[in-house]
Amino acid sequence: MQEIATYLRAVLDIFNNLMSEVVGILTTGPEAFSDTLYNLTNVLATSFQAIGTTMVILFFFMNMISTYSSMTEMKRPEIIFKEIFRLVICNLVVVNAFPLVMKITTIGNSIILSGYNSAWQYTGAFAGLQLDSTLENALSNQSFGLLNLGIPQIVTVLVADVLLIAIAIAAIYMLVAAYGRIFQCYMYMAIAPIPLSTFACRGTADVGKHFLKSYCGVMLQGLILVLAMLIFSVFFQSGVAIDQNETDVVVMILKFGVFVLVRLFTLIGVIKSADHIVQQMLGL
Repeated sequence: MQEIATYLRAVLDIFNNLMSEVVGILTTGPEAFSDTLYNLTNVLATSFQAIGTTMVILFFFMNMISTYSSMTEMKRPEIIFKEIFRLVICNLVVVNAFPLVMKITTIGNSIILSGYNSAWQYTGAFAGLQLDSTLENALSNQSFGLLNLGIPQIVTVLVADVLLIAIAIAAIYMLVAAYGRIFQCYMYMAIAPIPLSTFACRGTADVGKHFLKSYCGVMLQGLILVLAMLIFSVFFQSGVAIDQNETDVVVMILKFGVFVLVRLFTLIGVIKSADHIVQQMLGL
């Protein structure tokens, strides 16, 4: 059944290539991922600056009315200076919202790359899923023919097909998580002037704080996903190998199939819970 061994290796290689692609997406900044999307985001953020500036003035007057009870109190020089200084700073933040968010993005990507490089140096290589050598040798020594299909051949084909389906599901989750995160970055960068304008009023400043915490959460989510891929690779390689004294091909292929499925669904669970983990860390 050399053909089955080749088929299994091809299935696992597809997953490894997709996992490497996902890691590449997660370690790539928005400016390097797509020039077109980055420029579009910059244009949108620039167009929202006018709205943000108008909202800064609106929130500024809301803050003055809600904070000070009388006109006499507003006329005090220190109050006037403090509030004008707040207005100028908030306006500068809105005008430079896109560079500010990009600075957060740069810091977040540097943290992700640092964690990725550290893990890479420790593991030595991104091994991914590999076909067990004992199982491969056993499959190579078995005959496979369409006219004399037996239980070992049927079970092997079924396990290979189940693994293909499971790998396809895991790959979809990984790609959705990676592309979803990069598109979240673009959306946060585009609308940044509007939520940041809320800092002009003490009563609405929590909106801007929540926006910054949420965007930091998006950066942290990328780090969690990258580390999940690397830890999964090491976790798979450090698993219990198939007993070399085992002679039954059916038992070997079933053990290998369960071994891969458990680890694949563990990876899917970590990917699905990455957003929940970030929310717990940041208290969102």
